[in-house]
Amino acid sequence: MTSPGWYPDPTQVDTVRYFNGSEWTEQTAPAPAKQTGGSGLVPGMVFGAIFPVVGFVWGLVCMMRGYAMDGFTLWLWSLVWALAWIVVALLIGRS
Repeated sequence: MTSPGWYPDPTQVDTVRYFNGSEWTEQTAPAPAKQTGGSGLVPGMVFGAIFPVVGFVWGLVCMMRGYAMDGFTLWLWSLVWALAWIVVALLIGRS
């Protein structure tokens, strides 16, 4: 047997109807707002923690191998990393 409570009304979209335990009543109310998507907080925090570490390790590898970068190459890699960060942040925000 179904317990009393508010349930989705099959005859009206975005509406709930009260069931008193034995029959449906005439009482209706707007359905609670549906939550869209999950919070991007945890993935964002993980990405925010990992991203600088990857950049730091990449810089160490380049330095240890003796890769010399002129100003333009350094600027270009900085731009690539910044764009990658923006793209991933946008993707995380959509999830």
